[in-house]
This record gives sequence, C-alpha cells and structure tokens, in this order.
Amino acid sequence: MELIWIGPSKPEVLRNTIEIYQERIAKYTELNITLLKNIKGIEDGARLTAEEEKLIKKQIINKNRYVVLLDEKGKQFTSREFASWLETKRMNTRGEITFVFGGSFGFSETFKADADEILSFSKMTFSHQIIRLVFMEQLYRAFTILNNQPYHND
Repeated sequence: MELIWIGPSKPEVLRNTIEIYQERIAKYTELNITLLKNIKGIEDGARLTAEEEKLIKKQIINKNRYVVLLDEKGKQFTSREFASWLETKRMNTRGEITFVFGGSFGFSETFKADADEILSFSKMTFSHQIIRLVFMEQLYRAFTILNNQPYHND
C-alpha cells in the first residue's frame, strides 16, 4: 500500500504523530509514504494543481495500481465500513492500492475522472496537512477492526 502526498507534513508534532501511526500500521501491512516536492512560485490555484498532478502522474503512470483519491466529494464510510472496504479492495483489486492526497487546491475534475475511486473522510473541509493524520488514524483503526483488536469502540 502506498500513500502519495505533496510536501512534508508540518508542523513537527503532526509529522511525529503520523510516524507513530505509520509504525503501528507496519504491524499489519507494508506501507510506503511517497513525498512529492512542493512546487513554489505559482500563485494560481488551477495552475498549481496542474503541476502537482503532473508529479503525481509520474509516480503512478505505467504501474499496476488501484488509485484512490482523497477528496471532500468522495464516498464516505463509517470506520467499520472503511475497514470492510479496505479488506475487499486488498483481496480483489489489481496491483497496489495507492491513496493520493492533493495539495492545497485538491484535484482537477479531469484528474478525478481518471482515478479508480474517490473517498472522503468528512463533508467538512480539512487542510491537506490535517487530513493526512486523520487518514493514518483511520487506516490504523481499520486494521485493528479487521484483526479484532480492542482499539475501536462502537
């Protein structure tokens, strides 16, 4: 499983907490986080998004992947539903599941149309930094649910 995001996680406390969840998840599956460089000097949101998408495409093109974008307009699940979805995808999809997190301005409609699936963790808007941590916690929670661990309480 791979996560792709633009730029490092900031502040340090956020990065450290993400690393804690990464270590916990490693007990259940191999998880790679690919950090793509921040693009500087572009003020226009649409142009910045286009440049970020070029970087993402280079990372995923011609590879056997099931690409899932994180976007506020995607499918939403409860934690148990997400765990079930994840298990189904791990067993029944081609290649590696790759979760892609956009930059500050998200993804273009064209880029979204090319994804295999789009998920959302809330109808609320989160910064692209914060959603990384939310996702990591939910990913860990999903694995504990699937492995009947006591982390999740209904």
